Amino acid sequence: MNYLHGWRSSAISHMSRITFRRKVVISGMDVFQKYYNENKGVILLGSHYGLPAASFSIFPRSGYKNFYTILGEKGAESVKFKGLRKGMRPNILVFKRGGESDAFSMLFEAKELLEKGNILHLLGDGSHGRASHNINFLGKLRGYRATFAELALLTGSPIIPVFITPVKGKVLVDISSPLDHGDPEADREERVRGIVQQYSSLLEKKWMENPAFINGGFMEMFNRLIEDPGN
Repeated sequence: MNYLHGWRSSAISHMSRITFRRKVVISGMDVFQKYYNENKGVILLGSHYGLPAASFSIFPRSGYKNFYTILGEKGAESVKFKGLRKGMRPNILVFKRGGESDAFSMLFEAKELLEKGNILHLLGDGSHGRASHNINFLGKLRGYRATFAELALLTGSPIIPVFITPVKGKVLVDISSPLDHGDPEADREERVRGIVQQYSSLLEKKWMENPAFINGGFMEMFNRLIEDPGN
């Protein structure tokens, strides 16, 4: 199902308006719009499942020109970005593997963008950097980078999960309700872990519902994970 996923994602930007409306089916846009209108910024949280890069053109095409996405250096040079039609490309923040100072710089820039009411798209199951939380995922311990949770607590921006999958000649965009930020009186680390756990549970459900859309490299990664001794 993920064969040529980069090319398939970029191809959406080349659809005519009529074809786009017919082929791209968005569920939950009313939820997204409601929180977007609050002008607190929106963290649009994707994953390496299905066609995550399809967001690159779907949201700008839907009128959201202040859509930013975080890409690694290789991603910014790949067909999933370079193959997008001019005028249909998102704004990008390039993540460099240059150590903690570069990561902090990008985090600060992302925080500023959210505070100005922009949309920030990132993938919550990325493997770059050091995992800060190990969560039970299908019986194994899977590490997560909690950048999205930290940004949400810093800015008050809602975290809205999105999953995009190709089904029967159409592209289905499933936008979920925002993740719960937790009790403001609770310990910050506890709140961060709670947010990551919610995302992990959603991703786990998707994997179980339709494993055909799992990224091959992430399946290999899962096979190498250790069993959760707490099971």
